Amino acid sequence: MRKLLVVVLALAAVVAVVGVAVAANTYKVHKASTTASGKGSKAKPIPTGLTLGFQVGESDPSKRGTVVEKYSLGAEGLVTNPKVAPKCAFTDMDNEPTVPSKCNKAKVGSGIVLNAAGAGTDQSLEHSSPCNLQVRLYNSGSGMLIRLDSNGKQPPADFNSRVCCRSPRRSTQSS
Repeated sequence: MRKLLVVVLALAAVVAVVGVAVAANTYKVHKASTTASGKGSKAKPIPTGLTLGFQVGESDPSKRGTVVEKYSLGAEGLVTNPKVAPKCAFTDMDNEPTVPSKCNKAKVGSGIVLNAAGAGTDQSLEHSSPCNLQVRLYNSGSGMLIRLDSNGKQPPADFNSRVCCRSPRRSTQSS
């Protein structure tokens, strides 16, 4: 009888672990395109723009995805030459509240990151808050620097907002 109880408890533990593993992040590239003004070659490259939309979700739509610590995105056939463009070093932006003006010419891209934030113990969207961030890409001379920030502004009012960061509300006093 005791051996049967151990087997039943072991099976229950396996089923519980499998139940947790079923809920997992989902990944989707929902937008990808390039813009080119002609056909380039290795000897005579041409500037090209790249648009990318990447979504991380949760297999259960009522929950937010778990934190992803590392992404690796690439574009097949795209060749970059960061040495010929203006550059900005990581140390120029490290611990700076704003981007130094000397890095403005090194900016090669921008966009918005739409996030859901909340306690690690409760992944439900119901108990999460929208946390949209501005993303800016800068040429470092040997690669890409990515800057994510809220620019000191409050998060958007709801998850449907595509606004990066709204200005703090001003309190109005009535006389």
